[in-house]
Amino acid sequence: MEEQKEDIFSIDIKAFFKILWKEKWWILLITLLIGLFGVYYSFQLKEEFTSTGKILPEAQSKGSSLGQFAGLASLAGVDIGSMAGSGVDAVRPDLYPDVLKSTPFFLDLFKLKVRTKENKELLFKDFYDKYILDGEINEKNLKQNFPQSDKYVAVNYQTELNIKDLKDRLSGAYDKKTGIISITTKLPDPVVATLVTRFSMDYLTNYVITYRTEKAKQDLQFLADRLDAAKGRFYSNQERKLEYSDQFQLQEGILKQK
Repeated sequence: MEEQKEDIFSIDIKAFFKILWKEKWWILLITLLIGLFGVYYSFQLKEEFTSTGKILPEAQSKGSSLGQFAGLASLAGVDIGSMAGSGVDAVRPDLYPDVLKSTPFFLDLFKLKVRTKENKELLFKDFYDKYILDGEINEKNLKQNFPQSDKYVAVNYQTELNIKDLKDRLSGAYDKKTGIISITTKLPDPVVATLVTRFSMDYLTNYVITYRTEKAKQDLQFLADRLDAAKGRFYSNQERKLEYSDQFQLQEGILKQK
């Protein structure tokens, strides 16, 4: 049995080289064709450049954004602790990179004016069509199938394809250890890649600032409404107290007269 196994797995090296030598011209031809195809493919590939930017988000305190008004809120009967919950931002830093995957972000990006390494100024949308799509656009894909509305975002199929490709070219990552957000852009032009990275960083920063400002305004307005309501209750109670005091004094005077 052992001898049979050795025969099965043994290889005749001489016979193997004889076969290779016999088919040498086919092997050389296939190798040459593969090499030529590889050279042709490498020349057809576009040169890509990568630009990276980093953002360190400002650390948020665990308390409520209305912590400085805690004393005033207590007078109005508002419990800041229960109102704020855990005090965690609704948009956590690890969710910030997802903002750069939204359709509104890419629609604003298409409107960005960029300058190429040849010092040509144009909109990013035109840059994308010329330098990435090579002007090969199907007119059917430009048809708008849905009407525009303030309640939703409607884009044509070509824009949808462009956004899908850009999501692979532009990415954001959050490092939980350092708290740093890295934004990376990959484009055929190094200058445009840098400008898009800068735009992405500014867009994300403004988005977070706007969100926190609006949230603080809403919290402050809520507190002001509660304070006004508390003032109303206070003055109402004061009026009732005065009415009760007047009635009590009147009844006391009548009893004394009797």
